[in-house]
Amino acid sequence: MHHRHRPTLVALAVSSLLAACGGGGGGGGDPAGEGIASGDLAARSAAEGFWPGRTASGGWADVLVLEDGSTWGVLADAVQITGALQGRSAMSLGRFSAVVTEYDFAAGTAPVVEYTGAAEPRARIDATAPGGRGLLLGYDANYERAASAAELAGRYALDQRTVLAISSGGAFNWIASDNCVLSGQAVPRASGRNAFNLALSYAGSGCPHPNGTRVQGVAYLDTRNSPARLVSLALRQDRVVGFVSRAVRLQDASAPAPAPAPAPAPAPAPAPAPAPAPSPAPAPSPAPAPAPAPAPAPSPAPAPAPAPVPPITDDIRISAGHYPPPGSCRIWVLGLAPGRQAPSGDCAVLEQQVPEGAVLIRG
Repeated sequence: MHHRHRPTLVALAVSSLLAACGGGGGGGGDPAGEGIASGDLAARSAAEGFWPGRTASGGWADVLVLEDGSTWGVLADAVQITGALQGRSAMSLGRFSAVVTEYDFAAGTAPVVEYTGAAEPRARIDATAPGGRGLLLGYDANYERAASAAELAGRYALDQRTVLAISSGGAFNWIASDNCVLSGQAVPRASGRNAFNLALSYAGSGCPHPNGTRVQGVAYLDTRNSPARLVSLALRQDRVVGFVSRAVRLQDASAPAPAPAPAPAPAPAPAPAPAPAPSPAPAPSPAPAPAPAPAPAPSPAPAPAPAPVPPITDDIRISAGHYPPPGSCRIWVLGLAPGRQAPSGDCAVLEQQVPEGAVLIRG
């Protein structure tokens, strides 16, 4: 068992829930450089499946082994994504082996590592590698269901301020910043298993990768717990990590919205009290007229109602030059300077990810 270091290219941008980052270089004939197309379905790897579990250091590991043995993994601790795995795996006669590029985002390294250990198909993997590395993984039977783009649809929290939206047709759209959008498609794999191919590209001057950079990879919707999590990893052509997620779904796209509670019936207005009957006029008295009663003190005049506060309109001051092109939409964050607003995009996608304190304007 051994591991060998490869030249490293690093472009890190890691947050608490998402790392859109890079690490690793080379490729050539390395086993970790295989593509993601579906392999020969008649020769499926015994290691195939989605394998969630723990690392030897106590972190989390989500490993997706495709039907051809190609292997994609996301590593995380309790706070953030810490790394990724990409390579090939095999399982035979109770033994597991894998040769993967292991991306360490904090260290900026990407050595090629060989894992070996015991395994049972569709049950468990217990493997170790040099340097104190280890994987203890279970099996998720949901992998055996056919992938559904409609089930994948929803909004996923990538960090504290950005949201990824995936439509029921698989359209992928992430507004990463004011000047960066990652978009593309998530397509069910031809294997008939519950996994997706990703084909994405960056657009904008504020992205962690150059404008126009394309990334390809895989995604898996982990539905073992609620809310579901989107586990994904995509690489650039030079094998630098281009996108990775372990993101919580914000809403269940398949569940109907709850019906609003009926408004309570208004209470009936109280009946007015009957006016008292007038007292009979007293008989005239020969006694002298009493002194006039002192005039009652005047009641204090009620304080005038405060003038209504005029609505704040500065937040929605949108000039003609800020409207998106015809047929497109733009998310306008109230109070944010026009120059820092997000670019325009597809209305069907953007209308699913309008955050609180923002409006959707149409061209």
